[in-house]
Amino acid sequence: MTGKKRALISVSDKRYITTFARDLVKLGYEIYSTGGTYLKLKEADVPVKELSKSIRSPEILGGRVKTIHPMVFGGILADPNDAEHQKDMKKAGIKPFDMVVVNFYPFHEKVKAGSTKLAEAIELIDIGGPSMVRASAKNHRNVCIVSDIEQYREVVRYIKDHGDVSDEYRLKLARDAFKKTYEYEAAIAAYFEEAAPVGLSDASEDMTVELPSEMFEDRITLTLKKSEKLRYGENPHQQAARYTMTGIPSLPFKVHQGKDMSYNNYLDAAAAVSVVAGNFSKPYAACVVKHTNPCGIAIGDNAVKTYINAREADAKSAFGGIVSLNCEVNKALAEELKRTFLEVIIAPAYSKEALDTLKQKKNWRLLEVDLDLVRSVREQSPKVNINIFGALLQDFDNVEEKWENLDLVSQTKPDDELREDILFGLSIIRHLKSNSLCVVKDGVMIGAGLGQMSRVDAAEIAIKNAGKDCKGAVLISDGFFPFADSIEMAAKAKFGCVVAPGGSKRDVEVVAMANQLKVPLIFAPNRHFLH
Repeated sequence: MTGKKRALISVSDKRYITTFARDLVKLGYEIYSTGGTYLKLKEADVPVKELSKSIRSPEILGGRVKTIHPMVFGGILADPNDAEHQKDMKKAGIKPFDMVVVNFYPFHEKVKAGSTKLAEAIELIDIGGPSMVRASAKNHRNVCIVSDIEQYREVVRYIKDHGDVSDEYRLKLARDAFKKTYEYEAAIAAYFEEAAPVGLSDASEDMTVELPSEMFEDRITLTLKKSEKLRYGENPHQQAARYTMTGIPSLPFKVHQGKDMSYNNYLDAAAAVSVVAGNFSKPYAACVVKHTNPCGIAIGDNAVKTYINAREADAKSAFGGIVSLNCEVNKALAEELKRTFLEVIIAPAYSKEALDTLKQKKNWRLLEVDLDLVRSVREQSPKVNINIFGALLQDFDNVEEKWENLDLVSQTKPDDELREDILFGLSIIRHLKSNSLCVVKDGVMIGAGLGQMSRVDAAEIAIKNAGKDCKGAVLISDGFFPFADSIEMAAKAKFGCVVAPGGSKRDVEVVAMANQLKVPLIFAPNRHFLH
C-alpha cells in the first residue's frame, strides 16, 4: 500500500482489537480512536491518535457525545469524486476516513425485560456507533466498514492478499453492517414492544419494565440469529438450522451431553416438554414422544413408577423415543431410563449420580429445561408458524378444563373415581395431533389414535392400542363426534366414560345413542385440535 490511510476505531467489545489495530498499522493505516478504545490501544503500545484532539472537540455529556461531529461524519460520508464535497472538506479542514471499525453497547446481552430498570436500559442504547456504521455502509464505495470482531482476521487477510479492499468486498461488508444495525434496533424495539408500558412519559426512570404488551401487535419485529447448523432437516436431503428470535422469546436450555440435536429432535423435544409442563393432580409426570406425538403419558406419586407407566403404555413405540419428566432425574430414575434406547431426555435437573450413570449412554442427549420458563413462554408468547402463506400467530392452547364447566349429557353417570382421569385426559388431549382420541386409566394414557382424517378411525386405533384395558377407562376426544358410531364402539369396549366437546349437528343422535347403550357421556366446553 502507498500513503497513509485513516482508520477510526470505536468499539464496546474490545476483544482482539489490539491485535487487529497492530495489523492495520503494519498495513499502512493511521489509527484514530475514542474513550476506552483509545486507552486500550495506548496501553498496548499501539500507535493511536485521540479523536477528540484531532477534531478539536472534547467528549461531552458524560461520554454520550464522542463521535457525533461534522469532522467525523464528514470524513465518513465524503465522496472524493464529488467536487462540492471536496470543496466543503477543504473549507472545514476535514480529512476522510478509509476504514471504520465499530461495535455497539451490548444492549441485547445486558437488557432483560422484567429485570432491567428503564433508566439502565436507556443508557445502553448506542447512538454514535450505529450512526457511524450506517454512514460508513452508505458510503461503502469509499469506506470499509468493519462491524463484527469475527471480520478482523478476514479483513487483514484480504488486504494482504489483494493489496486493498475491492468494491465487491466493501459491498459485502456494508451488507453485513446494515444487518448489524437492523438487529441492534430490533433488539431495542423488542424490549419496548414486549415489556415497556404504554405511558412511558408517566413512568419513573427507576421502574423495572415488566408489563407485557398486546400479543398480536400490528407490527412485530422479528430478528432471527442462527444458533447452530443442524446435520439435516426432516430428511437427510434437506438442509436445516436453528435460530433464536429477537421479538418472540425462545426457550433457553442446557445440554449436558450427547450428539448434536437434530431438526426432528427439536420438534419432538418441544412436544414432549410442553406435556409435562402442565398442571396435574399428582406430583410427577412423564411423557414419551415419537414423531412429535405422545405415545405414553403418566402422572403419579413416584417418579420411577410414573416413568415406567408412561413407557410401558406403548413400549414398542417408546424405543428410540424422546422422554420428558417434570422432576429431577436421580440415580434410580437414571438406571430405569437406561433400560430402553432413547434419543433425548428432558428434565428440569439431574443429580450428579444420574449424570454419571447416563454418561454410559454417551450419544444420548440430556437437556435441562426450566419448566417455569416453558409455562411462561406458552402463556405470554404467541405460537408462530411460518409457511408459504406467511407467518401465522396464535396463542398456545393453555386451557385447563375445570370440572364445574363440564356437562353431563347422558342419563348414565360416570363413577366418581373417574373424575381425576377425566380431567387428566382433557389436559393431555391438546398435545395430540388432530384428529385424536386417547384412552386414560389410573393416571396413564394407555392408548391413542391421532393424526387421522376420520374420527371413527382415530377411535378404532385408540381402542385397539388400549386393548382389554379399555374396560372402565375414559375415552377422550379432541373434537365432537359427527356420528354416533364412536359411541357404539365405546359401549362395545365397555368404557367407563366418554368425553368430547359438543357442537355436532348430530349431537342429539350421539346423546340418544349414549342413553340407549348406557354409556356415560360428558361434553366439554372447548375443542382441542393440534394441527
